Amino acid sequence: LFFYRCFTGSPVLLPSLETVSSELEELVFMENPALFGSLSGIFGNFTSLRRFILTGSNVSGGVPDEITKLPSLEQLTISGNGNLGMVEKGMIPNDLGFLEKLRVLDLSRNGLTGTIPNSLGNLKLLLKLDLSCNNFVGKIPEDLKNLQNLEFLDLGFNKFGNFGIPLFLGNMPRLREVYLSGNPLGGAIPEIWKNLRGILGIGLSGVGLVGNIPSSMGVFLTNVSYIGLDNNKLEGTIPKELGLLEHVNEMNLQNNQLSGGIPFSTPFVARIGGKLKLEGNSGICLDKSMKWSVDQVKALKGKGKPVNKVGIANDYGRPVVSSDCKNGQSESDENLKPDAANYQDGQG
Repeated sequence: LFFYRCFTGSPVLLPSLETVSSELEELVFMENPALFGSLSGIFGNFTSLRRFILTGSNVSGGVPDEITKLPSLEQLTISGNGNLGMVEKGMIPNDLGFLEKLRVLDLSRNGLTGTIPNSLGNLKLLLKLDLSCNNFVGKIPEDLKNLQNLEFLDLGFNKFGNFGIPLFLGNMPRLREVYLSGNPLGGAIPEIWKNLRGILGIGLSGVGLVGNIPSSMGVFLTNVSYIGLDNNKLEGTIPKELGLLEHVNEMNLQNNQLSGGIPFSTPFVARIGGKLKLEGNSGICLDKSMKWSVDQVKALKGKGKPVNKVGIANDYGRPVVSSDCKNGQSESDENLKPDAANYQDGQG
C-alpha cells in the first residue's frame, strides 16, 4: 500500500488496517500533512511487513511497542512527524533491537525524547541509522559499536551530553558518513581515523570541540568529500595534510580560533572555491602569492559572524542545517524513495 500526498486538505484520521491481509509487505505514507491519529493498533498481524514509511504527517502518540513485533521488518522510516514525540513518553521502544532484519532505521525529525536504547546494538544488519533532529539526551551508547555493517550514522541536533566524540567509531570501518553536529559533546578530536579510510562525509559542527585539528584526519581520510568542523573552539594551525585530500569538495572550518598560515595550494583553493570556509578565525594569515578571489579575501579577513544554522552534508546531496529540524515534511522527503531503495538493496 502506497499513500503519497493523498491526505493534504481536511484532517483525516489514520485508517484502521485490520482488514488488510497479514501478507502485506510494504506500507508507505509520504507527505500527508492532514493525516493524524496514533500508530497504536494499526499494524494488526503484519508478520510479512518488510517496509514501513511514515513521513510528513501530523500523527502523534509516539513510536508504539507493537512495531517491535514485526519480525520481517527491514526498513523502518518514521521521519518528519513533528507531533510524534509530543507525549509523556515519546521515546524509542526498548525492544526495537529485536528487529534483527532491520537494514534502515530512520526516526529523524520527530521530537522524540529520552535516551537511545542499548538494544539498538543488536541490529547487526543495519546499514543506516538516522536519529537526527530529536531531543535525545545522555550518552551515545557504546553498544552501537556492534553495528559493524553500518555505513550511515546521523545523530545530529539532539542534546547528547558532554561525553566527547565516541571513541568506538574508530572500530566501525564500514562507516561512510558520520554526522554528530549540533550536540554539546565537547572534548578534543580523537585519534580514531586510521580505520576509517572509507569515510566520505564527517560532520562535527557546533559540538564544542577544543584543541587542535589532528593531522591524521588528512592522512587517513583519503576518500572524504565533506568535512565540517565549524562553530567550535578549535585552535592552532590548520594541518598541511588537509590540503592533500584529493576528493574533498567542501571544507568548513569557520568560526573557530585557528591561526597561522593557510596550508592549501592554489589548485586546491581553486577546486573547492567558495566551499572552503575559513572566516571567523581572526588569527589566520593570507598568503598573498596565492590567487584569492575578492570574495574569498573579504571572507577570510573578516572576523566572521556567529552562525546559528550549523551545516552538515548528508546522503541526499544537499546541506542540512539546524533549521531543517522542523515539524512536518521537508524537501528531503522526496529523496526518501531513492535513498530507501539504495539502503534496502544493501548498496549504501
